[in-house]
Amino acid sequence: MGQILQATCPCGFDSTKLFLGGGMMNFTTYCGAPALCDSCGAFLVLNYLDPNPRCGDCKGTVRFYNDPALRSTLERSDQKSHDVFSWNVGGKLGTFSLPDTEYLCPKCREIKMSFVSVGNWD
Repeated sequence: MGQILQATCPCGFDSTKLFLGGGMMNFTTYCGAPALCDSCGAFLVLNYLDPNPRCGDCKGTVRFYNDPALRSTLERSDQKSHDVFSWNVGGKLGTFSLPDTEYLCPKCREIKMSFVSVGNWD
């Protein structure tokens, strides 16, 4: 079962629902994960397990939001840190996770965007 997140930023950026992870039939070959295009700045959900993920808009290279360069180093809560999303992808890749912190917004280009869990999908 995958997880549904939404990304929002004080600048007014609101994503559509982001269907992350994988389903029962494809969890070994597909892990939907949020990504940012390095070329055109598009905000996308792509397959983290794809060996050569590309932007659907311009075919540019992308960085997934588990890249530490795309997030704040500060955790939001004073309690033990937790992830907004975590998915065991196995092998050399280990676990894809999004800590509960702020991220680079594709609209304002500031580290103020948040991911919020809004449900699960099958």
